[in-house]
Amino acid sequence: MKKICLFGAFLMAFLVISCVGLADNGKTILKLGHVEVPDPNADCVHYASLAFAQYVNSKSNDIQIQIYPNSQLGGESEELQSLQMGVIDLRCGGTAIMSSFVKQFGVLDLPFLWKNYNQFHKAIDGPVGAQLAALAEKSNIKVLSWFDSWGYRNVLTSKTINTADDLKGLKIRCIETPTNIAAMKLMGANPTPLAFGEIYTAFQSGVIDGMEQCAPVLFSNKFYEVAKNVAVTEHLFGPLCFNMSIQTWNKLSDQDKKIILAGAKFAADKERSLTPIKEKQAFEALKKQGVKIVKIDTSKFAKAAIDYQNSYAKQIGVTDLLNSIRKIK
Repeated sequence: MKKICLFGAFLMAFLVISCVGLADNGKTILKLGHVEVPDPNADCVHYASLAFAQYVNSKSNDIQIQIYPNSQLGGESEELQSLQMGVIDLRCGGTAIMSSFVKQFGVLDLPFLWKNYNQFHKAIDGPVGAQLAALAEKSNIKVLSWFDSWGYRNVLTSKTINTADDLKGLKIRCIETPTNIAAMKLMGANPTPLAFGEIYTAFQSGVIDGMEQCAPVLFSNKFYEVAKNVAVTEHLFGPLCFNMSIQTWNKLSDQDKKIILAGAKFAADKERSLTPIKEKQAFEALKKQGVKIVKIDTSKFAKAAIDYQNSYAKQIGVTDLLNSIRKIK
């Protein structure tokens, strides 16, 4: 059944992409897919996608970026598979799902690893990011730039949370990757992988007690309508990146390659500058919707996470990268 569903997703994406090759102005259209809501004021992925598209479309005489939000080209896994096959051109989204395709990317999503935004930026803009980008390219995925989630990931739940112990046993939706699942287990929760589009109804039906995401995503997707408690855990940072199919990249002229890279950097820089602002605004907006926000002590989880970080980094062959990240202040 899973293979049939994946084939259906590929077929849908292929048919969408095959319908249009040239814009009215004669430019070649490049499709950029993401799974988030098309709200640049509340969603970092769409904000960055718009900034990138606007830059490229204004600079290039040959190519034009069209954005397909809300999983129109498939879920995150389907987007990346289609990207590898050259069925879609561009994808904007999290690095967590990337670890299912390039296992070494798992180092970026180790629980309780990132101490602050500056540490992440220094790592990803330096040798750590360069090594991971090189590994991705071997899997037909070009990394164009790196950027932030608009804040750390926390836990939203329909249950009242006052202390770290209140998370024990709760069914928390997470991404189906080893690091995300481990983060939930470290906090005593019951990790419940589920497609993003199914979260809202899963809350309503009681399939899940909660989910984990950054505050802007919780607000922009109106999850406050079905859950009213946020435990500020900051267990993951959830980095993001722009990706391009190697097949598409190799077809571009040298000039358009420069424009694409410049546009990706331009978008990432703009998006990063807003991270602390957007995180604060989202928490304030959630409070106005009646959401109770509690900062809990996660120090025991962070301490326990060190052994997991070490063992998982060894398992995927990135101990050197982990040590490099830890040395950054």
